[in-house]
Amino acid sequence: LINCPADDIRFEKIVGLRPKSFVGLLLYQDPYHRPATLQCLSKCASIEDCTGFLLDYKGSACYWYRNEIDSYDESDNIIDGDVSWFIKTCLKVEDCTKQWVFERSPGATLIGNDVRALPYVVTRQECQQTCLEETEFDCRSAKFTIGHRNGSDVVGRCVLSDTDRHLTPNSFRVSRSDEEYFDNQCSGALDESLCPFEEYENISLSHTDILFEDRSKEDCEVLCQSYEAFNCRGYSIWPHSISVDTKYACLIHSEDSKLLGPKLLADKEGSLHFEKAPCLNISVTCTATEMTIRYTPKGNFYGKIYMKAHSENPACYVKGQGMETLTLRLGLRIKQCGILQALSNTNSTLFHSTMILQYNNLVQTQADRVIRVGCIYGNITNVVVGTGVNFTNELPNNGATIVNSTTDTPMVIMKILDFYTHEEVSETQIGQELELVIEVNAQNDSFDISAGHLVAMTPNSEDSILLLDDRGCPTNLNVFPGLVKTEDGTVKRLVGTFQAFKFSSSPIIRFSVMVMFCQNECPIADCGNYASNRVKRDAPVANATNGTEVK
Repeated sequence: LINCPADDIRFEKIVGLRPKSFVGLLLYQDPYHRPATLQCLSKCASIEDCTGFLLDYKGSACYWYRNEIDSYDESDNIIDGDVSWFIKTCLKVEDCTKQWVFERSPGATLIGNDVRALPYVVTRQECQQTCLEETEFDCRSAKFTIGHRNGSDVVGRCVLSDTDRHLTPNSFRVSRSDEEYFDNQCSGALDESLCPFEEYENISLSHTDILFEDRSKEDCEVLCQSYEAFNCRGYSIWPHSISVDTKYACLIHSEDSKLLGPKLLADKEGSLHFEKAPCLNISVTCTATEMTIRYTPKGNFYGKIYMKAHSENPACYVKGQGMETLTLRLGLRIKQCGILQALSNTNSTLFHSTMILQYNNLVQTQADRVIRVGCIYGNITNVVVGTGVNFTNELPNNGATIVNSTTDTPMVIMKILDFYTHEEVSETQIGQELELVIEVNAQNDSFDISAGHLVAMTPNSEDSILLLDDRGCPTNLNVFPGLVKTEDGTVKRLVGTFQAFKFSSSPIIRFSVMVMFCQNECPIADCGNYASNRVKRDAPVANATNGTEVK
């Protein structure tokens, strides 16, 4: 930053991460426990020696440091969902008033949607500056794959995209520690006037950036839509504010629950939380006997739309065929496909139901949407007097349960761990970050392990999805990225980080995998552009656990 013009000194936000052995100086602490984000940014910007600070949301405080903190990738730091890390950077930005220019998500990536890959290695700063200067398209995000050090800088591969995690949430997922996702906060504004907000009852987001007192829901939504200091991703309404003199509190958030998963959502009785949702081209038309739902995807869509609790009834779902418009026709008969009837005191009748838009044909993920659809009829004339769609907070994630088990041979264990606590889990929520761990306690170094043919299935095996093929290569990076080998003394592990998903037909998931043993070291599988998995189909098998699968 020594040679950086004063006007080009900006901030970058790093989410869910803090440096190791960090001892900072108190920069600011709000005496009333109000959000401190803007005050911390202002104070650090005014101190020349402040090269960055750590924001503690729970403590409404921030701590700054003088010397730039050197870190290579995510593994050099500590994962902490209660903080955000802001660092000063040198970026030339035109016509952008945002308090931070990029939001960096370590260990995350956007699958597909690549528009321009830089043909040479660059630093993080050069990757971000190239995105800002892109003129052929609106660069909304970038992916950075860490390569190696070049002096004091970290260099790697940079790929630019014309979309981001907000426009294509089904493409955003956790990834390896050497991958990073940059979200451009200064990209072109989109018309979001007709985009919905998802509503969550008795819940608030734990990361709050600014508080407005004595506001209505409508006031709060307008503030979120028009706020200039940062991109508002959602807002919360509390039944009473921190100040006893006001009735309602409006909390503005620069993050959403999709970024770090549902763990950011905290229970708060009486509160309402609203998050911006991607615009969907969905329409509902009604006749005297039929409700017709049409969905036109923005890109290739091979998932399905179906009525809640009727995913297997052919009359209640339709599957995607790429870019084609999906049309689902429902007869207006009570209880068919979950259709309900409601009468009003104005002599009108509402026929309504709940539809789920599922991006993957087999499993539900955090990106899926729950949409209420309905038709309103006047009872006298029997004609449609209104149609519409209403987006709800109800997520298709009613506590997906993961069942773990081991083989008869105690040498090999497969378990599901929480990504942050590393504790074994038996219940989880869609979108929660998890680790699948295959572990072998090797008494000597004469053999190695690899794994392939990883399958997730319902307890009755009626529904299943292949996560890794026989070589051990991922079949769908949006669902499961692959396995990485680690060693700790005599313990050998294959670890895969993923976001929890479930089948629409069952809340319980079982995993099955074939573990192979090799003399000395297993060959590395050729998975094309994704080669972090280290297994191969024709690897020599010394023992396949008596030919059975590890479950």
